[in-house]
Amino acid sequence: MEAQHGPVGADAAAGDKGADLELQRVDSGTGKDSDTEVPCEDLDSAVGDMNAASAQAVNFHQLPLLLRALSRMPALLVTLVIELLVAFNISSYTDTFKRYPLLIAFQPVISAISGNVGLQTMATVTRGLALSLFSGTRICQGTRHELGTGLAVAGLLGTVVAAVAYTWYFLADASHTTKGALAFALAIFLGQFASILCASLTATLAPLLFSRLGWDPANMGGPLETAFQDVVGSTAMLAAAAAILQGLGDFAEACPGDDIFGCVQSCHLSGTMYSEQCLQHCAKLSKEGLC
Repeated sequence: MEAQHGPVGADAAAGDKGADLELQRVDSGTGKDSDTEVPCEDLDSAVGDMNAASAQAVNFHQLPLLLRALSRMPALLVTLVIELLVAFNISSYTDTFKRYPLLIAFQPVISAISGNVGLQTMATVTRGLALSLFSGTRICQGTRHELGTGLAVAGLLGTVVAAVAYTWYFLADASHTTKGALAFALAIFLGQFASILCASLTATLAPLLFSRLGWDPANMGGPLETAFQDVVGSTAMLAAAAAILQGLGDFAEACPGDDIFGCVQSCHLSGTMYSEQCLQHCAKLSKEGLC
C-alpha cells in the first residue's frame, strides 16, 4: 500500500517545493506580482478612512430615535427655506404660465429627473468616500470625476426631454407652429440641462465638503442637493422660457398696458373714439388669459 501511494507523495512534495520556489521568486522581486505592491502609508490611510466612516455610521445607527430625527432637521429646515425661494420665483412668472400652461406640466419632470441624477451622483461619491476612492481633503479629484459624467447625462437627457416637449407642444393645439414648438423645446432643454448640471455638481461637492467638516454626508447632502437643483432648474427654465418664448414663441406679444384696462386705453383714438380692431385684439388677449 505504501508503494502504491509513493508516487502521489512524491508529486505532493514536488508541488510543495515548486510553491516554495515561486514564493521565493515573488519575494525576491523577480515575480510579476511585485509590480502591484501598494505603499504601506497609503494602505494605512485607506484603512483609517474606512474605519472612521464605519465608526460614524455605527454611532449614528445607535442613536436614540429622537436624536436621529433631530440630527436630520437642520438640513431639512434649510431645504424648506430654499424651496420657499423656488415658490416665490415661480409665482413671479404667472404671465408666462398663462401663455404657455404646458410649462407647468414640465416643471415636475425637470425636477424629478434632476433629483434622481443627484441621488445617483451622491450615492457614488458617498460610496467612494467609504472606500477611500475620494477624500474630503481632495475635493477637486472627486469633482472632476463626476462633473464630466454630469455634463454627458445633462446633454443626453436634455435632448430627450426637449424632443418630448416639442412633440407634445406641437400636437397640443392646432394653432401651435413649428417655430413656437422649437422655441418651447429649447426653453425646456436649457432648464433640464442647467438643472442636471447643478444636481451633479452639488451632489458631488456636498458629501466631500461635509466629510471634510466632519459632518454626516448622508444626512446633510441629499436635502441640500435637491433644494439647490430645484432653485437652479426652475429659475433656468422660467428665465429661458420668458426670454426665448417672448421673442420666438407663438404668443410672444405681451398685453398692451399690462392689463385689460391698459389695453383698452391703448385703443383710444380721440374723444370717445376707439379703434374697433384694437378692441377686438384686447378681447382676444383677455380670452386667452394674456390680459
